[in-house]
Amino acid sequence: MTMHRRSLLKLASGLTAVTLASHALGHRPRPSRVRRDVCILGGGSSGTHAALRLRDLGSSVALVERTHRLGGHAQTYFDDASGVPINIGVVVFENVELVRDYFARLNVSAIPADFSGPPPLPIDFSTGRLVEDYAPPDPAAAGAALYAYRQILAQKLPYLDDGFELPARVPEDLAMPFGRFVEKYSLQALFPTVFLFGQGLGDILAAPSIYVLKNFSAAVVDSILGTGFLTVPAGVSTIYDGAALELGSDVLYESKVLSVERGCRGQYPISVKLSTPEGEVVVESKKLLVAFPPSPKGFASFDFTGSERSLFSSFRPNHYSTGVVRLSGISDATTLQNTGNRTPYALPSLPGVYALSPTGAPGLWNVKYGSPTLLEDRAVQQAIARDVRRIARAGSAPVSLEGFAIFRNHSPFELMASSREVASGFYRRVNGLQGFRDTFYTGATFQTHDSSLIWRFNESLLPKMFT
Repeated sequence: MTMHRRSLLKLASGLTAVTLASHALGHRPRPSRVRRDVCILGGGSSGTHAALRLRDLGSSVALVERTHRLGGHAQTYFDDASGVPINIGVVVFENVELVRDYFARLNVSAIPADFSGPPPLPIDFSTGRLVEDYAPPDPAAAGAALYAYRQILAQKLPYLDDGFELPARVPEDLAMPFGRFVEKYSLQALFPTVFLFGQGLGDILAAPSIYVLKNFSAAVVDSILGTGFLTVPAGVSTIYDGAALELGSDVLYESKVLSVERGCRGQYPISVKLSTPEGEVVVESKKLLVAFPPSPKGFASFDFTGSERSLFSSFRPNHYSTGVVRLSGISDATTLQNTGNRTPYALPSLPGVYALSPTGAPGLWNVKYGSPTLLEDRAVQQAIARDVRRIARAGSAPVSLEGFAIFRNHSPFELMASSREVASGFYRRVNGLQGFRDTFYTGATFQTHDSSLIWRFNESLLPKMFT
């Protein structure tokens, strides 16, 4: 197998991190009992950033990650044939000081993102046919709607980028279905842009508006209007390679939580029992930071009260998968956009593919798939293959699926409460759990699926953990 320069750099970076961790563990076996100021569960975007920043604030940390790597949904596939890194989860970041400083700290180079390219082919994947009468909104109308939307956020909902700290009387706009919000403010021309950023949010028209407004945030709009987005040409995984090097043996990889007990006596009231490759380890800490999506399965080992379990069980997840497919028969610049035929806003039916998008690597396309219910990986891959065959049979594009280079299931994704729960103060009760029994929460569920906004949320939350 030919190894290209970028692949070699990736391998060297990964081997360095593994070597350092192995050296620390191999020559100084990790004790069966570890004491830290904070135990962080989950080494994705939020947990990794929190670990670094807590150390900056003078706290010792133990970062528990269930896989062999940091980064969570921020993954990069490296194509050996071309050496091109392909991001299959997080792709772009807002061009703001917080992001630039974080990248500089980890020696990560970023460049302005380029969204240019030929227009996509609008195809209804459910039939395989071209939607010949589809026309995107007039650019002038879309621009006017974007400015109007930004004014609504600034004047009516200025707090949304800071988390879910809502007024005591929750505005009606936040609880209504997003389809009604669009109609109320005549934002129809903006909808295709909102939908582009809202992939993974399920039935976006029926979703409570708060989730779409937080996803298509003021920060995102400001980036579209002027500041722009950043991308990492070497792959977003290099962010987490750098973090792994800095955190060293403070990360416990491939570790499964067996039990979480809070309220223990003494200086370290948190006790987290783990199954690790080195055997059972107990992390005792002063504080616990949960940085993974709340779910009955994920929280099964926690000593939650009935009210805690009841509150977290109110969340309902959406489901989202990403990957890279090998296609033949079409040019490497062609995007196949799943477009509903005579559906509201030309939305595609779910479960289904959002789009097949060029990656910059010959023969490889990004694929994004959304579903309101959890599907097995094999079922999703079979559905994608059927869609491609349907497109070819309909004569819309002479495309053929040659296989999957990589496939990842990002479920559970974008956990939501119902409109009724949002309106009745659900997030006031959720926020009331911050600090309860020395336990704190961060991540997309408590902010939105946007790394820069999650890091911003951490900057506000972390100093409060020891006040």
